[in-house]
Amino acid sequence: MTGQPADGFCPLTVPRGWGRSTTVRLPMTDAVFERWHRRSTLRVRAGLGAGFCLVGAAVTVRFPTIALLFMVLAFGLGVAWFVASWSLPATTPGTRVDGDRLVLTGVHDGFAASL
Repeated sequence: MTGQPADGFCPLTVPRGWGRSTTVRLPMTDAVFERWHRRSTLRVRAGLGAGFCLVGAAVTVRFPTIALLFMVLAFGLGVAWFVASWSLPATTPGTRVDGDRLVLTGVHDGFAASL
């Protein structure tokens, strides 16, 4: 996205038609890759944590204080999941169809032109 040599790769799903798609690896600089990776990891961890907290609240329903603590934690992790999911597309390159051409968005112009 910055035109610097690649340090990491981001998966990008490209539609091929008829409901099929291909995942390609787009090169990213270290700073951009780290930002993308941190948000992706936060999204997965917050989702799993919220799910475990909800199960914990259900298991400890006979102990209202502990169940409430689990519910508060689940809510906080749900908010973290939402923020990470909402901000992830800003750090991920995308594609759009322009007539018969597939155009990369969110990448360095020189990289997109070289493809």
